[in-house]
Amino acid sequence: MAMLASFWMVGSLYSASAGWLLIPALGWRAFVLVASLPAFACCVLMAALVPESPRYLSVMGRGREAAQVGGWGSGEGPGVHEGHEAGAREKPRNRVRRTAAGACT
Repeated sequence: MAMLASFWMVGSLYSASAGWLLIPALGWRAFVLVASLPAFACCVLMAALVPESPRYLSVMGRGREAAQVGGWGSGEGPGVHEGHEAGAREKPRNRVRRTAAGACT
């Protein structure tokens, strides 16, 4: 919790300092650009460092990679259920039930 609070404080100091320095000299557009740089950097790092989920890889037909990411290939993790292969597509379930009168529940 303390880590989260410290990031809020660092962000507040960053935005206040950037606004105080940039808006009088370069205008609000430069401030918006500089203020958006940390968020852009986080997005780039997340895209580069976070692997795809096992479900996404499985749906895309990359079952071996899904097994490695999910820990299935190493003997750790939940494993593949019997009768299901990694990467096998399941039939979508109908989530709407109809009663005898035809109303949806």
